[in-house]
Amino acid sequence: MKKNFFIPLIISIIFIVFSCVTKRIRPIDKVNLSFLYNPSSSNLHPNFKIFHRNDSLSLLFFKIYPFEFLFRKGIDTISKAKIKISYKLLASFSNNNILDSSSVILSLEKGEHGKEFTSFLKINAPFPQKYLLQIDVKDLNRKVTNKKFLVFDKSNEINYQNFSLLNKYKTPKFHNFIRKKDTFYIAFKRKKIDKLYIKYYKNNFSVSSPPYSHRNLQDIDYETIKEVKYNKNLAFSFEKEGCFLIQTDKNSSDGLLIINYGNSFPFVKKAKNMFFPLEYLASKKEFEDFNKNNYKKEIVDKFWLQATGNLERAKELIRIYYTRVFWSNLYFSTYKEGWKTDRGMVYLIYGIPTKVLKSELYEKWFYGESYSSKYMNFTFKKNEKSISNNDYNLIPNPKKENWLEAIDTWRNGRIFSIDLK
Repeated sequence: MKKNFFIPLIISIIFIVFSCVTKRIRPIDKVNLSFLYNPSSSNLHPNFKIFHRNDSLSLLFFKIYPFEFLFRKGIDTISKAKIKISYKLLASFSNNNILDSSSVILSLEKGEHGKEFTSFLKINAPFPQKYLLQIDVKDLNRKVTNKKFLVFDKSNEINYQNFSLLNKYKTPKFHNFIRKKDTFYIAFKRKKIDKLYIKYYKNNFSVSSPPYSHRNLQDIDYETIKEVKYNKNLAFSFEKEGCFLIQTDKNSSDGLLIINYGNSFPFVKKAKNMFFPLEYLASKKEFEDFNKNNYKKEIVDKFWLQATGNLERAKELIRIYYTRVFWSNLYFSTYKEGWKTDRGMVYLIYGIPTKVLKSELYEKWFYGESYSSKYMNFTFKKNEKSISNNDYNLIPNPKKENWLEAIDTWRNGRIFSIDLK
């Protein structure tokens, strides 16, 4: 099996560092960030991960995919991709001070690095404080850029960014989901520890209620807790499906959350995985009747054929709906699958928002234009007490008729859009 090697920035790289203090840009909470949830907004799809090594030094790991970049021959007749990766450390979403910035220019020869290239940049940021990190990846040959924003949380020594999830080769994993029987390692560098606590949460979390419903936050109680002696060479493997919270302080909600929701997650490949997201479209009685039937594939096929009355149209709706399930799993997963969350629900039914505004505690999604009577908006509040750093709860939207119309549109074999209302 081919290993995913970690490649340090030593060869074929021009490194340029710029230090910036108190430069100003437009506050990020005033910028439309809908592209963050639009996979087609860029041809580039890099992954990033922050790891705090000590009170002053943090590492920004990145993974890029060479096949997404344009290779051109230079004077030496060697095909190379030229890539610029830069970051700006901002005070916050609302404070537009740039506290630090740097960039690196990579020159990658075609075929030299396989399917993935992984490395890191060093970031110096004082402890204890939260920041906002803006990251830009630019294909210099094609003039295409991908932009990301990450909360840079150095507020304590026990949150998720103080841990690093490593694969069996001890290189960084850029997502927190694992598969059954996966071997992985956990790095923790902030302070010397001799034990970890592992809390297990069973996967029995319900789907979100419709946007107009009053919301009672679901209690999240762990089923078991285990104490393990820690060393950097300790290999982990979790058999059960569900989620696991790795902690140095068992009395806190902070820690590294790892989820195991099947070997195909975040993809939707099995009939049972296609069946459950239908709960948003089916009536309560329909879904209860569906759930009693053991032949889930037949249920799924019948549902979409009845909605469309046409096999080709059914295939198209299935492709779009379950593609949204996949992206919801990538973007919005918490302790439960992304499609079950409030943001995942809205994303499934309404699609990519026209506009997204983000702040420290809120996300606001807008559909349509503000001058139109068809305009809709949703506000999600960050749950700061959650075991997940990605948990946002919808503030109820009283416009019940909008939701029912969207559901009826899907059930009548059409993809809901503001333009179709």
